[in-house]
Amino acid sequence: MPAAKRMRMARSRRCSPRRILACGAFAVAASSVAALHVVRPDLAPVSRRLSEYANGPYSDLMLIAFTATGFGLLLLGRTVRREAAPWSTAASSLLIGAGLGMAVSGAFKTDPAGLGTRAEVVHSAASGLATFAIITAAGLRSVTPFLNRSGARRDVTAGALGMVSIGLGALSRPLHHTPWTGLSQRLLWLALMAWLLRTAWTVEALPRHPTGRPDGSARR
Repeated sequence: MPAAKRMRMARSRRCSPRRILACGAFAVAASSVAALHVVRPDLAPVSRRLSEYANGPYSDLMLIAFTATGFGLLLLGRTVRREAAPWSTAASSLLIGAGLGMAVSGAFKTDPAGLGTRAEVVHSAASGLATFAIITAAGLRSVTPFLNRSGARRDVTAGALGMVSIGLGALSRPLHHTPWTGLSQRLLWLALMAWLLRTAWTVEALPRHPTGRPDGSARR
């Protein structure tokens, strides 16, 4: 049996616990936010931002969402680092950084009145940087395989979700202080969460070889 076929078969049999846990974490986060839309009808989805769920009743659900997202990002970042692709290290670092940012953001509640308190500043900065890092990682993984000849697998679905995330991310800033800020943020995170789930489920982490490269090829 050819070596390439044996490697593909080994990869198909290996569904690592890390990948399963990452998908589970993202599913928990998405479910928590969906539940908040049901139990907090006082916050209009079009005009109110997601962070406002961190205040008032059921705030623990938002803490679960932040924590689960951060945990999933850390797991996904570790898995992406082991991919046989030239952009895996950069994407991995961005995802791990985003995971830490989400954890920090969840630890600091946003101010209900929108005042510039220390907690508000830390929360907004951490969540903003985390979101930017995820968008950048999605862009790297979506665009780079089409620009090089490394043989990296091209996931059209993940690529499309990454491009949509970039577009929605570009619209998010100008819409931040408008009556549409909540809708733009929710659409962005819907695309990002779909991309994270797709990537976590399909990412192929290869075993390390003595050469130091995931695919076992020698350095040139």
